Amino acid sequence: MITYSIILFFSLLTIFGLFFYYNKFIFPKIAISKSFSTLFDMLFPKDTDNKEKTLSVFNVITNNRYTEQQMIDFFIKTKGLQILISRGDKLSNLLKNFFNQPTAIQLDYFEQIKFHKAFINFPKKIELPVEKELTIKNEIKEDEKRPIANMKVIYKAS
Repeated sequence: MITYSIILFFSLLTIFGLFFYYNKFIFPKIAISKSFSTLFDMLFPKDTDNKEKTLSVFNVITNNRYTEQQMIDFFIKTKGLQILISRGDKLSNLLKNFFNQPTAIQLDYFEQIKFHKAFINFPKKIELPVEKELTIKNEIKEDEKRPIANMKVIYKAS
């Protein structure tokens, strides 16, 4: 009786160990490979040259500091989630696991701002980020040149 309980204990220990190993090490790799290929095909269709344009804009933003694979990984994890949510698709467990993995690179604050300005409307068009200083003269529009009597007054609560 004791030998059966020992065998049962070690078999259960082995099963739980394999289950832990699978969930900790193998499942994330499967999730990353399948999700990456799905999102890559969705973001970069074969008939467009969006990938080359995206990489060239990304190289301008980061001054060629990262490899192509790192840039694509960052782009897919940031824009892929936004596009899936905007389309109203439900996320599978593979995609959830993929988006929970950290990106290969970390952009600083100014690079992140340039990135989001450049790719705010990604599927429609890609524009190179233009850095220009905004002055007060550039910010005044024609409809803002009304007399003070016609302007709306906004009060802030203090």
